[in-house]
Parts: sequence; C-alpha cells; structure tokens
Amino acid sequence: MEEGITIPFPFFVIGTADALVVTEADNTNCIISYATRELAELYIEQQGDPSLSVREIPDEAEAESLARQMVASGVHEMLWNTTRTPQTMRFVDLEQFIGE
Repeated sequence: MEEGITIPFPFFVIGTADALVVTEADNTNCIISYATRELAELYIEQQGDPSLSVREIPDEAEAESLARQMVASGVHEMLWNTTRTPQTMRFVDLEQFIGE
C-alpha cells in the first residue's frame, strides 16, 4: 500500500444515496476516488448502475471526516486515480487524512 501520496483537492468519490461504494482490490476493501468529476462520471456510466453518484471532497476537513467514517467501518484504503485516466489506480492509506 502506498503512503504519503499528495492528493489534490477537490477529488471525487463514488457512492449511493446512503453510503460510499466499497470495492475489493488485491484482497483489500477500499473506496474509489478520481481526480476529476468527469472520470468519476465515466466510471458510473460504465457500471450502468443508476443508484451510483459522484460526491465531491472539496478540502482537507471533508477528507478527514470521510477518512474517519471509513476507518471506523473497517475500510482503510482508497483507490486513487493518479494519472487522470480511468485504468490506472493506486492505493492510498485513508489514515493519512486524519489529523493527530
């Protein structure tokens, strides 16, 4: 898992009306995030699931809140689109967003 990746704001995550989508990659539960709204919307379009939506994470405070919620529910990783193309993803430790 990669640590210390700088994530620019805003970034975008995939969810439903009730929760963020948690997927499994390399035997790890994680949320899915994108550098642009357009890539997040492309992911949703490819999934063909009308219940999915894009949620914007505008700043560090929102990222910390998101990370605390996910870590509390047992999800410690985020798949991050680092190249702004939908096929290239990297793991990011959600705990890096949590302040001391």
